[in-house]
Amino acid sequence: MAWFFTNPILSRIEDALWKKAEAEVSARVESGQLSPDNLKREVKTNFDAIFSKQRQYAKLALKTYKQIAESKATEALALALANSQPDWYSIENAWSTGVPVILAVPLRLVRGQVAHRIASLLPSRIEFADLVPEAQAEFAKEAAATYFMSDITRAIKSRTTFKAEAFYPYDLRIAELVARDHYYMGDSPNTTREDMLVLNTTATKDFWEDEYKKDPGKRPQSRRYTATSESKWKSLP
Repeated sequence: MAWFFTNPILSRIEDALWKKAEAEVSARVESGQLSPDNLKREVKTNFDAIFSKQRQYAKLALKTYKQIAESKATEALALALANSQPDWYSIENAWSTGVPVILAVPLRLVRGQVAHRIASLLPSRIEFADLVPEAQAEFAKEAAATYFMSDITRAIKSRTTFKAEAFYPYDLRIAELVARDHYYMGDSPNTTREDMLVLNTTATKDFWEDEYKKDPGKRPQSRRYTATSESKWKSLP
């Protein structure tokens, strides 16, 4: 839609609010509370009621967005990994006792989780507190798109370790981003190319560098991401 805004974030917020108005009015039509003949007019009325206030809040939030978003994106990555579940990951190597050493996860799953976490963190700042969830989500998506990859690169270079409750007492370290990695996804009999984030647990500190990075042929040749069904992984953010 983007009738009023030229800033990309604000344009997407406008579109999101229009869709919100459409959904709310359509629900009233489906329930018989509103005649279909009045749908377009009611959508515009509903949108105007939301938009008039949210436009002001969004413009105010944009003034401090960059300063806040960068720190929140970094915080969100740590939170996403801290709260990650074992079924997020493909286990490429583990001890005989089952303790995982090398894990892999689609980059887009982590990016989506980071955006979700940013959206939950933004309302803690007064500048974003009055925005509706749809508007907060658009700011969060923009923050993830802008800062996520730089946070990943920094974590790899600095060998940052992340707490992860699911793998206690071991921590996670982002070892490498393997762009367009060959992987079996879900139940598919064919390999696909997927950007995969490889994590090394502190159970064996430098296994990725000492083994798999030196000789990629040592990685499991039947590596398959089975955390979700094929239909579900295709719908990841």
